[in-house]
Parts: sequence; structure tokens; C-alpha cells
Amino acid sequence: MVAGTIAKWSSDMSVGVLVLDEEHRFLIEEMNSLHAIKKMKSQDTLENCLGRLICFAIKHFFHEESYMAKMRYSRMPAHKVAHDDFIVKMQSFLRRGADEDVTVLSVEIVEYLDEWCAQHILVEDRRYALEADSRSGQDRMWGGGRSR
Repeated sequence: MVAGTIAKWSSDMSVGVLVLDEEHRFLIEEMNSLHAIKKMKSQDTLENCLGRLICFAIKHFFHEESYMAKMRYSRMPAHKVAHDDFIVKMQSFLRRGADEDVTVLSVEIVEYLDEWCAQHILVEDRRYALEADSRSGQDRMWGGGRSR
């Protein structure tokens, strides 16, 4: 993690599907904007950042779940539950933002997003990439080919 950010996109996060990688990169940027609001005290800024993150996450999760359905990913039901839980949690933060201290709440949001990024994008999303690789005989971890 880079100081002042949730995460910085790297090729280690790649799932080998260009559109999903680009969406992950954008999600990380949105998460990093929420990290930046820790220093701000504006409820409007918090609501705007959370609103953008929720809207984009819903779109991204639809794309990712469509890809997983197409590849018949074995862990798709659990993966979808994690996506649904993320949206519920973000919506809860959004509701709480109307009543709670933005500075305190933003710290909780950043901690949640940091954990989400580390666990979901770096672990769970890599699982479907590895399963896709094993079915196609490729290893995206090594750049998409078998030459090591």
C-alpha cells in the first residue's frame, strides 16, 4: 500500500480480462478518493464519493458475474454473496454518513476498503483468473503464455 492510499494498481491484481482489469483499476481509484476524504470534514464529499463507488461497483460486479457465469466458475455463488455484502456495507456507510461524524466514519470506511481490496481483489478475484487459466492451459500469472 502506498501512503495515503488504499492500494495502487499493479499487474499482480490482473485477472487477465482487460475490461475487468480496467474496472478494478477504476474501483481502486474510487477507493483511494475515499481515503483522501479522511482529511476532509464534508458530508457532501463523503456521500458523493460513496455514491460513485456504489454505482460503479454495481456495474463492475454485473460484468464480473457475467464473466464468471460464462466460464461456469465453481465458486460463483460465494463470490456473488461477497459482492452483495459489499454493496450492502457501502449503502450502510452512506446512510450512516447523514448522522455520524464524517471524520470518524471515513476511518472505518477506509479500513473496510483496505481489507476488501486485500482480500477480495487480490485473493478472491485471482481465484477465478486461475481457474480460467487452468481450463485454457494458460497461466496469466506469467503473462498469458506458458513460456517461463
